Amino acid sequence: MADQSEESKKNSEKNLKLAFDLAMRKIDAQHITHNSVEAKIGILLGFVGALSASTALLFLEKVNLLGINIFTLGVAGIYITLILLVRASSARTYLDPPDFSTFYYEGCSDESHEKLVSQIVADMQECFEKNNKVQSTKARLYNDAIFSLTISIFLLFLGLLEK
Repeated sequence: MADQSEESKKNSEKNLKLAFDLAMRKIDAQHITHNSVEAKIGILLGFVGALSASTALLFLEKVNLLGINIFTLGVAGIYITLILLVRASSARTYLDPPDFSTFYYEGCSDESHEKLVSQIVADMQECFEKNNKVQSTKARLYNDAIFSLTISIFLLFLGLLEK
């Protein structure tokens, strides 16, 4: 009977370690994704900023009304892209597990190790879910900015070609 209890405890410890390791890997992957999206937003923001500055010089060369209108739509799209990128790069609140209240309360030292690790894994799950929503919003705004930029560049070139 004692062997079965000991084996059950070892199995429980293995399961908790597996759950903790898996949660850490998921959060690490989420962190890498966050850094990737932030880098893409920064690069695109620089490109769009330079493009929007150069469009003012090109606008002065337009004399045809149709060309000016198409070009103006392209410029408006560039500014929409800038707005989307600024919204995507704005600061947001992220959760960082584990919750400190898990450790700093009366009786924490009296808790079993398994219960404490289980609570940490639960905090990590909550963190992942909240941060995933934030990441999805940033990625959606970035994708919308790419779409807007593509249409804007097309309109800018079309406006330049219209004599």
